Amino acid sequence: MPKFAAPALPLNGIFPIEKPSGPTSMRVIDQVTELMLDSKLFADTSKVQFHKHNYKRKKNTTAHGLKVGQGGTLDPLADGVLVVGVNRGTKYLQQYLEGTKEYESIGIFGATTTTMDAEGPVLSTGDFDNITREDVEKALEKFQGEIHQTPPIFSALKMDGKPLYEYARANLPLPRPIPVRKCTVSVELIDFTPASREPGDGGHEYKWPEERLSEEQKDVFRKLTHLVEDSQKGQEGGEPALPTIPDQDFPEVSAKTGLRPPTFKIRMTVSGGTYVRSIVHDLGIALGCGAHVVMLRRTRQGRFVLNGEEESLTEEAKAEMQRAMDEQIANLGAKHVSRSDVEMEDDTALRGEKPTGPGTVCVPWSVLDKAIKEREQAMSTEEEEIEERLAAEGADAKQIRQALSKEGRRAARMEGPLKEWEHEVLRRFISVPVPDNGGHNNRSRPY
Repeated sequence: MPKFAAPALPLNGIFPIEKPSGPTSMRVIDQVTELMLDSKLFADTSKVQFHKHNYKRKKNTTAHGLKVGQGGTLDPLADGVLVVGVNRGTKYLQQYLEGTKEYESIGIFGATTTTMDAEGPVLSTGDFDNITREDVEKALEKFQGEIHQTPPIFSALKMDGKPLYEYARANLPLPRPIPVRKCTVSVELIDFTPASREPGDGGHEYKWPEERLSEEQKDVFRKLTHLVEDSQKGQEGGEPALPTIPDQDFPEVSAKTGLRPPTFKIRMTVSGGTYVRSIVHDLGIALGCGAHVVMLRRTRQGRFVLNGEEESLTEEAKAEMQRAMDEQIANLGAKHVSRSDVEMEDDTALRGEKPTGPGTVCVPWSVLDKAIKEREQAMSTEEEEIEERLAAEGADAKQIRQALSKEGRRAARMEGPLKEWEHEVLRRFISVPVPDNGGHNNRSRPY
């Protein structure tokens, strides 16, 4: 077994996690940050004292000096690869924002929504009865290579601090055109589920959102459509794909055939800044019936992938990893260690590029979710212990509070061998160089 080389502590670098569908990216980062604050891999007691007495906490850091960020937000509906940067690793996240990403998405025909996905209310409906796989493949041809995109106008997009719909309500022209951006896209159809009669009959289980826009809201949208079209005239890239709201409202179950709308699944490779939901939305507009996203998954970002084969971590490997980290921790406070000459094993990882070989698989959310729940249970037990000791006859409340302070309890949670989630992070962690600063407070200020 190859010897495990422990990275310098506290850790500075990047690693991938699997974001689940449901919570926001920020919520996921907050939860992972709480785990890190209880970890000997990330905690730096010297930094705690440094911030407490001599230094105003830096922006985007916790009270313990830990800095955490992510390399590209995923919508609450979306799941998949989320790149996490820690301390100085956050400086490399911009390259992941700008880099190429891969997605898989499922869209359902017949309805456009205000958010272009299943989270928003239905904006308009269309006749989906005659859509075929061949129709979809033909329409996708216009979404290959370099294309132009306009930011989704139905969301909270603002101009000069004012939401676009406020201009429509006040009958005011937009101050300027909405910037059109160029992006590079490669998209392929990987599945098409024809219209079905009911859920469970071999078709799909997806449904349109139940919420609908009121007539007043539809009127605001019509005005906004005209404002955007007027502002975009003469701008390179043409007008955004905006749905019209027909007088007829089509039902989710076809009145002609009794069938529900078909779905499609596409795989996309896109450049940084691409609005992935817009591709599904625009495809629906091109086919004349509308469509919105019901599933969105980021499957790759740079060298990091959602799924793939990887060797399981043996007990022997865990023991070697633990031994190396214990040695690091023991030596951390003994002497100053210069880290200005840290070398990267794979520089493409920091540039957010796709490697030629196999990718690095994300830390499974099941592992992180288990750790989050265990931490919550441990904190609940600690609180119960405090209450029991305070209730004990003759107990000195001040001494008990001091003995069971937040810092004391946090230190206790760090004791013992590395936890499962820490092992999983270490397997995937890519360290970044840290300047030496001449040996002055270097460990206290890793970024």
